[in-house]
Amino acid sequence: EVLQNLEMFLQNCSSHYKNGTFHVSGDMFCSTCNIAVDHNWKATCDHHLEVSMHLEKKKKMEPIAVSSSEKKTVQQEIRKVALFNLVEAFTSANLPLNALDNPALHSYLEENLKSVGVLTTSPWLRSENLPKVFNYHVAEVKKEIS
Repeated sequence: EVLQNLEMFLQNCSSHYKNGTFHVSGDMFCSTCNIAVDHNWKATCDHHLEVSMHLEKKKKMEPIAVSSSEKKTVQQEIRKVALFNLVEAFTSANLPLNALDNPALHSYLEENLKSVGVLTTSPWLRSENLPKVFNYHVAEVKKEIS
């Protein structure tokens, strides 16, 4: 219940900004920079939006004459492919997916895999992506056999 109240509080904080500026995933994150932002003070969030690093990343992410709905769909597809590739890489290297829950590895991957955005937990990846990776490889083997 405490986590649920915190989640609602963070959603309320992020709602004070233009839609998509911040998102909530256990903490409040800048959607552009994909870093946690101190939500306790509105001034801290406002300051983050004015920092040169944020402004540079935002400028790089500006769409080139693409509607927001098309951009969102494209970003969702890119994210799905990136998560699929991540699960495929871990399984092909015989690495357990729960290694992704290691805080150091988790933050490193979120920083360096920009197309993934906020990295989901290993149970979610195991339930959503692992069957897709398995089915893809089964289909590949069947195609080679026939």
